[in-house]
Amino acid sequence: MDGKEDGVAAMAATDQGFDSAAYLQYNYTPPRADFENNDSVLLWKMGCLHRAFTEGDVSGELLVDIGSGPTLV
Repeated sequence: MDGKEDGVAAMAATDQGFDSAAYLQYNYTPPRADFENNDSVLLWKMGCLHRAFTEGDVSGELLVDIGSGPTLV
């Protein structure tokens, strides 16, 4: 295999082993996602996105997010 094929194979292997339920549990439940703590990083991130789409120059109905983590479909 060449470098590109190696990369594609590595991505396919990663996708097969990805546990979406574990990802959500780890990143979007306390203590990492403490919705009762105003200093929570998750609340800050969600607030930034909310402001960008309601008050900023961003408009539309679809957000394409590239590179911030796994995509859960």
